[in-house]
Amino acid sequence: MDSKEALTTQHPLSRLYLPGSDHCPLSFTGQADLSGTLGIGGFVSLLAEDFLVHELPKYPPSGSGEHTMAWVLKSARTTDEAVKALAAGSGVSPQDIGFAGRKDRDALTTQWFTIPVVPSDVRSCDDQVCILKAIPHKQKLKLGHNEGNLFTIRVREIAFPERLEEALERVSVGIPNYFGPQRFGRPFYRTRPDEGYHPPQDEYGKVLQDPNNPARDNIDRAFLLLDKASMTRGRGIRGKRKREDKLILSALQSALFNLWIGERIKDGLAQKVILGDV
Repeated sequence: MDSKEALTTQHPLSRLYLPGSDHCPLSFTGQADLSGTLGIGGFVSLLAEDFLVHELPKYPPSGSGEHTMAWVLKSARTTDEAVKALAAGSGVSPQDIGFAGRKDRDALTTQWFTIPVVPSDVRSCDDQVCILKAIPHKQKLKLGHNEGNLFTIRVREIAFPERLEEALERVSVGIPNYFGPQRFGRPFYRTRPDEGYHPPQDEYGKVLQDPNNPARDNIDRAFLLLDKASMTRGRGIRGKRKREDKLILSALQSALFNLWIGERIKDGLAQKVILGDV
């Protein structure tokens, strides 16, 4: 595609690389097979206690060293907010605290942090950020130093419990592990709509993108960034926006991953190992 053209010419909720689009089928059997399938009804609760995330560490605490590896339970807090609570309670800078990955805010989550103090000095100044264990460790945790995450998601007010067995059988073979909308950031408009502006809607009430004011998102910005890098002979990402540019490129990588998974499903290769996978 021409990187100068906006990828998001439709409404942001219809971005082609998002799960559920025509390019990213929701099941391994393909989108068409789901078109006539009825669900169980109900809704995924937004209560923190209904969404549990448990981090699996890549390695256990070493038992000795200048850091403490703390197992932390947090509720309705972002990872950054948990870091600030641990830093303030333990008397260190937030930059000194290490963690393997970010966890959802609206959830009950466990994860590991490292703090450069002895275990007895590890504290939190927020009662929603609780320390479960504190064990000496030799080094600071870095991003990616986790084995994975376990999830428990509660669906409330199921309308059709008689369909539950069929639904469980349908997903027992697995579901595509797409990146969700939160990975791509919020789309933004090239021009600010006038006060009182209401975007057009289709006959079902779905909001449509105004063709005279197309949206851009981080995928478009990534293409423009790559164009700029090619003109500077690939000298890399530099300057004050280095962190933001890395996030933009990460969004593009995620979009390409989603599209690749979708192509594997369409080719009947989603559950097969082929040359180059490992």
